[in-house]
Amino acid sequence: MKNEKIKIFLIIFVFLFIEYLNLYVFKMEKINFKEVYMRKYEETVKKVSEEYGLDWKLVYAILMQESMENEKAVRFEKEFFKRYLDKLDLPMMEKLKRSFSYGLMQIMGQTAREIGFQDDFEYLFNPETNIRWACKYLKKLFDELKSEMLVISAYNCGISKPKQGIIPNPDYVSSVLMKKKILEEG
Repeated sequence: MKNEKIKIFLIIFVFLFIEYLNLYVFKMEKINFKEVYMRKYEETVKKVSEEYGLDWKLVYAILMQESMENEKAVRFEKEFFKRYLDKLDLPMMEKLKRSFSYGLMQIMGQTAREIGFQDDFEYLFNPETNIRWACKYLKKLFDELKSEMLVISAYNCGISKPKQGIIPNPDYVSSVLMKKKILEEG
């Protein structure tokens, strides 16, 4: 008797779960990007992207992938520090600061320095400053790699493998492209 009640409960549960999936998951309308994300930096991204000849939708998709619109986002890139910066003859604080990714576009301190950023890294938390330096880097990547997929990959993992035509981070690239497609449709 107890086993039959459990079976009946499980059957009802599975049935209700399948109905839930049918109603709310499989029949979902396409995601409205404006409803999912606030897009509060859209005007800044459009303006700066245009200055660098970049597709603003790609820039915004990378921004969403990197920080979800969190202008104070910061991440320590431990492997990068160990592999590259620990060997450089720089003051320890400069090495550490170069090992972090900053702001909306999560631009790395080392990358910012390589393309000419000379201010204190704290300025990279300013949305327009962050977007500007990230766009400058994206433009450099496009000039060198010519391929959107390779540029997206290089933005996330560095240029060495994408320069050889290798995309070592396909999940990252496809996620950015999906966000871009949603922006294009929205």
